[in-house]
Amino acid sequence: MVEPRVTLVMAYYNEEGYIAETLRSLVAQDDRRFRLVLVDNMSRDRSSTIARELLRDVDWLVWEILQEQRQGQLPALRRGLAAAQTPYVATLDADTWYPPEYVGRAIGLLDNNPLASAALAFNVGEDRSRRTGGLKWILSKIWPDKCHAGGAGHCYRRVMLERAGGLEHASWPYILFDHEIAQRMRKQGPFVYARNHIIHASQRPEGSTARSWSPFERVVYKLSPATAMDWFFYCFLGPRLHSRGLRTNGER
Repeated sequence: MVEPRVTLVMAYYNEEGYIAETLRSLVAQDDRRFRLVLVDNMSRDRSSTIARELLRDVDWLVWEILQEQRQGQLPALRRGLAAAQTPYVATLDADTWYPPEYVGRAIGLLDNNPLASAALAFNVGEDRSRRTGGLKWILSKIWPDKCHAGGAGHCYRRVMLERAGGLEHASWPYILFDHEIAQRMRKQGPFVYARNHIIHASQRPEGSTARSWSPFERVVYKLSPATAMDWFFYCFLGPRLHSRGLRTNGER
């Protein structure tokens, strides 16, 4: 059995319609140097049963399913990351398809860039014929200090994540925690992107831009200098999300 280089942490709640395909994409990875930690955030469906049935005969993979009773993706991810001992840790979503090269590229990007704090993968949507980050790749060149990837494509250098304070921040109980984490990680080291380092997230039918940041807030984020990121999150965006009730542990 190969020594794992990265721990993949997937938190989920009621994902029986998506989790099987996501897990199949992980089992099909070209680079097997990973262990898998699944965190069930008190699902009421067959998500965990499906996961066990799919993974039980994968003899080369070290995996486990943990339970997290605190409501919200962030506490669940934190529970999973606490079990990680590998040099790198990645956060995954249960409704996302990961190309066969995903793990190998994430490991390679961090191995080849020892000062980097994280390797970030572009979400290019459900169309699996797409092979590059396109416009997002260009934006990452224009604004290299900004996060151009959602949490489903984040792979962190574990020691730097610990120095940054981990996933949860007392001043940030809101959505968009992946971007807040990224701005703390950026203080530890630069991000590394690759044009072809991508993921394919599902288009959820219940998705709503009402539970996200506004176009104006996105523009302010893009145009604010790196030195103003603490102000942006804790003085500007945080209060605005608070007023809209956009917390990570919203009612189910």
